[in-house]
Amino acid sequence: METETALQTNARGPLPQGWIETTDAAGIRCYKNHDLDLRTYYDPRKPNPHGNGFVPTSVDGPPLPSNWEAVQKPGSSLVFLDHNTRSSTRNDPRGLNPLPEGWEQITDESGANCFKNDELNMRTYYDPRKPNPHGDGFVPTPVDGPPLPSRWEAVQKPGGPLVFLDHNTHSSTVKDPRAADATVATGDGIEV
Repeated sequence: METETALQTNARGPLPQGWIETTDAAGIRCYKNHDLDLRTYYDPRKPNPHGNGFVPTSVDGPPLPSNWEAVQKPGSSLVFLDHNTRSSTRNDPRGLNPLPEGWEQITDESGANCFKNDELNMRTYYDPRKPNPHGDGFVPTPVDGPPLPSRWEAVQKPGGPLVFLDHNTHSSTVKDPRAADATVATGDGIEV
């Protein structure tokens, strides 16, 4: 259930006519225009952050999942933005199949949406119903011991070393972030 807040002005001044600042069902700040039937996660007082002429657009049917929005440029098909994973797709997220057995969507300690499987002792920030987004054959991998820090996950190539992805900084390392002396290295060639 979305809740509207009284936060209508800030240092940028009042919101444009028809816009309100609100939170979505997960408590994430967003902006809604009831007249246009739009919800966006970008402040409408700022310049359009979407490239190539894409603008927020309304969609028919039930609301999009938390932290998702639809954008479109004139004459093109809808694109759905998943702000949880910073990815986009032309597939409507409301039509996704149920999660595979053992998986559930949760909110981690930092408030970020992710997917976990307790049986596998695994957490990933990528939807397990979608194709593997990791390049070069890397797949999400379970880890032993205590949970990884918020917005971290482990991936591995078959027969390769365990690699830890830090979604906070978009970097990767072979050092376990739970170790006291772990430092994050970038440039391991894994896109986060």
